[in-house]
Amino acid sequence: MASVIFDKVSKGRYSDQVVEMIKAEVASVKYTIGDKLPTEKELTEQLNVSRTVVREAIRMLEEAGFVETKRGPKGGVFVTRAFHKPVSNSLKALVDHGELTVDDLFDVRLLIEPYIAAQAAVRAKPKDLEALQSLIDESLLHQDDTSLLKQNNINFHLALAKAAQNPVLSIIMESVIELVQQLSQDFSESSYSKAHLEIHRQILSLIEQRNADEASKLITYDITKVAKVLKDYFLTCQPGVKNRKRMKQPRARKNIQSS
Repeated sequence: MASVIFDKVSKGRYSDQVVEMIKAEVASVKYTIGDKLPTEKELTEQLNVSRTVVREAIRMLEEAGFVETKRGPKGGVFVTRAFHKPVSNSLKALVDHGELTVDDLFDVRLLIEPYIAAQAAVRAKPKDLEALQSLIDESLLHQDDTSLLKQNNINFHLALAKAAQNPVLSIIMESVIELVQQLSQDFSESSYSKAHLEIHRQILSLIEQRNADEASKLITYDITKVAKVLKDYFLTCQPGVKNRKRMKQPRARKNIQSS
């Protein structure tokens, strides 16, 4: 990547101007995901502002999902384009204040993921199918790695959303999945992960066949099964959870289609 030199900012709220300038650079071809921004000292000199202004701007950019800060010898501020972060942060705030439940999250998943699967069956490009197949293949080769299976199962749903070719759906899915992942981070079960790997393999096959209706039905079954497994987990392993509104269990649903 060629070195990017930022112009000095004019009078006004400096941190807002710095944010907009860096946003413009990140949105352009000058930066790609994983690129490192200039150091705090370099930005201070280039923009002719204080370190306080630069730090505030970086904090705002991180909250907006444009960058992430990494610590350590190889640390710094890196471009991420995690544009779902503002939505995810808002949802997490609702969870923390008891205004949003696991029930609500699975309601959203059951509402949009069948549509996503159907759209993916129609719109998926070869590179999307390759990305989905790569996740399946890696999981099949490491079926004893429960952590990898769990992460790949999650990534399958995110990759499916991208395959639907609608960035709004991708942002919503990333936000919801991230929160579900946080709430269930201690859950790990090998047989569960292997079962969902097989379901995902079948979903991918239906998408490759361009069978939108059956792909939609099967992912509905998949999500409903996840909801039930997590409900059982919360009730048996975290009995106090059922008394907390923010962790209310997924509602039972009728007429679920199975494969």
